[in-house]
Formats: sequence, C-alpha cells, structure tokens
Amino acid sequence: MKTKIYIFIALVTLGVFTGCNDFLTQSPLATNQLSTYFKNDSAAITVVNAAYVPLQWQLSSTTYSNEWFVGDVVSDDALKGGASISDMQEVGLMENFQTTPNSEFLESFYVINYQGIFRTNFAIENINSMDSTTIKAALKTRLIGESKFLRALYHFKLMRLFGGIIKGDRTFTQTDALMARSTKAEIVSFIRQDLEDAIKSLPLKSEYAATEIGRATKGAAQAMLMRVILFDILNSQNQAADYNHVIALGDSIIGSTQYTLDSNYSDYFKVVVSPIPNFVTENGPESVFEIQYMAEATSDYGGLGLTRGNFDQIMTRSRAGSPGYGWGFNRPTQDLYNEFETGDNRRDEAILPYDAGDVYGAEKFSNGYHSRKAAMGFWHGSSFYTPPLAHDTRGPGNTPVIRYSDVLLMVAEAACETNNLSEGIDKLNLVRQRAKNSSTNPSDPTILPLFPYGTYSSSQTDLRTAIRHERRVEFAMEGQRWFDLVRWGIADQVMNAYRVKYSTAEGQDMSEFVKNKHELFPIPEIEMNNNPKLTQNPGY
Repeated sequence: MKTKIYIFIALVTLGVFTGCNDFLTQSPLATNQLSTYFKNDSAAITVVNAAYVPLQWQLSSTTYSNEWFVGDVVSDDALKGGASISDMQEVGLMENFQTTPNSEFLESFYVINYQGIFRTNFAIENINSMDSTTIKAALKTRLIGESKFLRALYHFKLMRLFGGIIKGDRTFTQTDALMARSTKAEIVSFIRQDLEDAIKSLPLKSEYAATEIGRATKGAAQAMLMRVILFDILNSQNQAADYNHVIALGDSIIGSTQYTLDSNYSDYFKVVVSPIPNFVTENGPESVFEIQYMAEATSDYGGLGLTRGNFDQIMTRSRAGSPGYGWGFNRPTQDLYNEFETGDNRRDEAILPYDAGDVYGAEKFSNGYHSRKAAMGFWHGSSFYTPPLAHDTRGPGNTPVIRYSDVLLMVAEAACETNNLSEGIDKLNLVRQRAKNSSTNPSDPTILPLFPYGTYSSSQTDLRTAIRHERRVEFAMEGQRWFDLVRWGIADQVMNAYRVKYSTAEGQDMSEFVKNKHELFPIPEIEMNNNPKLTQNPGY
C-alpha cells in the first residue's frame, strides 16, 4: 500500500477524461476514455488509491496546510515557531485569534480536502456502475467501503474547521460548485451514515494482505465514527444513546483483538533508519489508521499534489543547535511541558528540551523546546539522532490519525459521562499502565500511580478531569488538543485562562477568545468570492 498510494492519478482530475466524438477533433494520445476505462478490477483499485492521495498533501501553490497548525498551534500546546514571526504569518494570526478570511492556510486546507471529496465520489459512482463481468463482488464492496470512509474523513476534517460546509455527495459539475452550505447537523449525519456503511463493507485489519496494509479497515471506520460522535456530542439530541454507541463501537474494536498497545510508548514513533536497524512500528499493533509516507529522493517543492513525502519531519525539526537543519515549526509550550507528571516518559517522547534559550529562527517567546514525534528524532546512547532526509519534501514517517490508545480513552470518556465509573477507570488505567511501564523506573510507586492519582478521587468530576489530562499527555503534539477543547465546549475557558497566565509572554499578543465565534474559522475569502451562495461564519 505504501507504494501503491503514491500513484498520482491524472485521470481522476476533473477535465482529464474526454468524451468528444467529433471526427474532426482527435482525442489526445494516451488519454483514457471514461466510457472504456472501468473494465476491470485494476481500474477500480487505481481510482481508490488516488482517493487516498490528498490525505498526504501538506502544500498548495502558496503555503503549507499541515493540520497540526490548528490542532496544536491554535491550542495551548504549541507555538507557531518557524524562521520568524512573519513565517506562516496567517497561522500566527490563527493562534492569536485574529484570523481573517483571506488566510492562505485556510484556502489551501479547503481546496485539498475538496479534492479528496471529488476523488471519493468519482470512485464511488464509477465503481457502482461496474457489473460482475468487470469486478469481483467482494472487491467492489470493499472499495466502495474504503471510498466512503475517505469521503467521511475529508468531510470531517472540513467540518471541524468550518462547521457547515458544501456537502459532497456526488461529483460536482460546474453548476454544483455554486451550492449553499449544508448545516453542521446535516454534515454530521452524512458523515455518520458513510461510516456506518463503511463498517459493514470493510474487512478487519488482519484480513488484508501484507501488501495492502494502510488501507481503511472495519476498525478504522468504527474508531472514526466514535470520534465523530464525540466531536458533536454537545449538539446531540440523545447524548445517552450516543455515548452508549461509542462504548459499543469501542467494545467491538477491543473484542476484535486486532489491536494492542505497544509495550513501550516510544515504539510507536520509531521508523527504520540507517545506521540504526530494527526501529520500525509503522502500521503496527497500535495503529488503527495512519497516513502513509515513504522516503523518496526526487527534489520537488511543487504545489498541490506534488508533495508525495511527509513535510512534517523537516518542518518540526529545530533550526539551530544540535541537530538543526529543520524549519522549527510547532514548538511545544511551557504549559504543555508542565502538564506531564514526574517520571512520565511521554513528555520526552513529545518534547525535546535541548538548546534552552535558542532563539534563532524562533518566535520572540522561545523556550528552547521542539516537537519530537513528527521529527523522527530519538536518543541513541547519549546522542540525539535525527536520520537525514533524502529531500526536505520526502520524509518517510507516517502520520498517525487514530491509535488504539485513543479508542480506549474514547471508551473511558463515554463511560464516565454515562456514570459507569468503573469502566471508565479500567480503560484509563490501561493507557496509564503502559505509560508507567515505559518509565525509567516503573516499580517506583510515585511514578504515574494508577487511578485515582494525585488529588483525584473516583468521582465522575475527577474522572472526567483525569481523562482530559490523559488525552493531553498521551496525544501531545499529535494535533488533537484544539479539537478536544472545542468538542468539550471549554476552548474559551482554557484559552482565555492561558492568555492571562502568560500575559507577559506569548499571551500578550493574543486576542480574547470569543465563544461561539473562535471555535470555527472563516470560510476562505476566495471561496466566498467565487460562490455567492456561501455564507460566512458568525463574527468574521
């Protein structure tokens, strides 16, 4: 799958197919005709492979569009970083709640995900039209399931940033491009139905051949549906039923025995590098779904669709000091560093605290911290090692979307909110036990004691606090924090308190968080100008 997913399929880009039959107009050579293309299994597989590809894109013709610029940087977990304050200035405005509709980042993010939606619809519609003489029934079912999973994921990524969006339930014509936004509730319903369909259609992880690992699975669709339900839980008309649905989905994933926690927390973030062998756990037992990348040496700083490798590695490595040669984005905050308990080795996996006071290439509020997970850096003996990249745009490390620990903590959260405290504590403790086992001295009872720990009791309120703490440290620098704050309805409380707490540092540049405005971002100005039926989000 890592090889197959890199094929850039021109035939699924709008306008490449030609149906012209005017004998005076010759079709270009080597151009596929839509009417004759979908005649075998390989054609269907190819277009579904192409539907995965926009997940990898982190660059448009004008700017970068990595999702952690929202998930980490807009939250209290990270600072923008970069070469200067003006480097990715539109993200600097976002982290200070001063975003404007002319943000190049938002436009890039918008276009990339709608490209993904177009490709999934193109695949669904054309594969559905194939009969038993052109495609095997089981493969047809699976490929449509993969496409619906991807369509749901692209819609979900857009919905989390913009709320109600244009629903992509079919391939768009020129007229369709001038559609009004569906409501957020309508989009959530559409996403949920796609994922329910995918759950029925997709195989288990173990049922794929080794060469196909990385594709959407039944467990990935179930876990994504858990995430979607919890993201919209505050708007639910029946919260108890939705929480119970999350628990049932999680129990099904757990009962499938397809996933386990890696024995050591840091193992998940290791990759094969030279000269240090046997550091590979990509798509391993803890992986529910991750975006596939691989090393590739072709130099390419092109725009949309041309960045086939992972930019995260070069973007999050430090600009100065040892090892340097990075771009210094997504720098952990002191607030995140302080969140970790004594002895919790997850802190050192997420945050690299070398070169304290390093200000070269940093924001004016530098703390010397750098993100470690995406940078693929690790300690080897007494030296910190970051494997060289074949090219800046060709990082080999996969990007985790859902890990098994997330499934456990989502079950814990739903159990807590339905007052099933013993189940919530049990699932929380599974995650904490792994973190404790990963510590330098797991036998020390003061290091990550299991729940209840610290000043927490076993009450629902304290269990909720404990789960929220655990999510922050377990997924630190994985782009989840902002979306957790929004779905819990506490983004205003947390970010305004953060602004006051750090009023003499990064907080001094922040505007006050306005509830019911800043949870969403503005629809990009270019899209508004091109489509008069679009309406802007409140306050922008």
